[in-house]
Amino acid sequence: MFTQDDLSKLTKSLVTRLPHIEPFLFVIPMRVLSPEEYQAKIPAHLPQTAACTSTEFLFQSEFIAQAPAPQQRGLILHEILHGALEHLSHPWRDKTITEESFFRLRNIAQDVVVENFVAELSEADQPGVKPADRYIQNFMPLPDSYAKYKGWNWRDVYEDLRSQADVQPNDSFDHHGYGDDNTPEAAQARAEAERLWKSAQKASEAARQALAGNAPGIDNIAITAAAEKVRWQDTLADFLQSIPSPERKTWTKVRRRPFCTRQEYRPSKTGEQPALDHVYLFVDTSGSMHGTLATVAADILGLMRAVQVSTLEIVYYDVGVQRRDVIDFDDMEGYTITSMPGGGGTAVRPAMEEVVGSPDYVQGAPFVVLTDGYDDYNIGSLPTGPLVWLSYEKPVNSDRGVSLLVK
Repeated sequence: MFTQDDLSKLTKSLVTRLPHIEPFLFVIPMRVLSPEEYQAKIPAHLPQTAACTSTEFLFQSEFIAQAPAPQQRGLILHEILHGALEHLSHPWRDKTITEESFFRLRNIAQDVVVENFVAELSEADQPGVKPADRYIQNFMPLPDSYAKYKGWNWRDVYEDLRSQADVQPNDSFDHHGYGDDNTPEAAQARAEAERLWKSAQKASEAARQALAGNAPGIDNIAITAAAEKVRWQDTLADFLQSIPSPERKTWTKVRRRPFCTRQEYRPSKTGEQPALDHVYLFVDTSGSMHGTLATVAADILGLMRAVQVSTLEIVYYDVGVQRRDVIDFDDMEGYTITSMPGGGGTAVRPAMEEVVGSPDYVQGAPFVVLTDGYDDYNIGSLPTGPLVWLSYEKPVNSDRGVSLLVK
């Protein structure tokens, strides 16, 4: 039987080989549970193996006891890396498939990333040694299909798996994320754990730099979530796709072309009708917004078409509305911003008030604002639709909406 004491000994042995993982070992509890205790925490229809929720790591005692020590170390690393790479707190949810299907596919994508990382750490620890003879080993042999995803972040792996409707990847042994509850106490615990994970990232990197050259595998292996950060274009697409719409049933997944030099978005080719009726794109035309603005705007226009916006209304503004262009879905692909009307200061609220007060205002339509960040962006009770700020110079501080930095 594998016990809590056995787990403690294994974690200590890991730290002797990979000292820079130590900050991650104490962020949230790691517990060994009997089969009965584990089933009480994790639903019986899920594999009774190992799991990580937002606030604890769980290991089923009989399951982990069956593996030799090198694979047990790999399993512990596997769970820790989910937290270190911020998999446990990532808020994104693909609403185009059932919740059960999403969690299953998300877990597989995240497991692919983590297992490739475990293999990389194991190889760096003992370069030239066969995987089967290493001190740290993957809990299960890596499928050949995982090699393709080496260096990818989990969102890109997910997109690739999601696009392959005829591919049924093997179920993974890990089902992190299940069992989280939605009470205020649980939400507070998750927020505190997320803060601790970020703190551990800094401590781990500091330890890695201090140990560089003195410990095997330390020099080039940083456990960092930097590669897991999602591009602003992806977040904007998620924002638009999550907006309730009576036509949402016609929406199909945005496909990104991952093998292009410039990651381009393309609309679906299913012949379905646009899924969002109307979107307002506010473009700040103050002096600081010129230059490479057209490149950012082109990305936005491509996304609008990719998520199937029926009508895009571009509102050019500085201290007020300078021009409004209305573009239909079929015309978005060829539309380019060739001139920037206005060019004075920045004051988005008067522009929004003018749009909201116009007789043709589309109630509930989302507002996407491309700006330089130099304004008072407090909107108060102005009856806008869902709101996202795309800041070109510095982050937007606003009492409403989501803020993304695009430069």
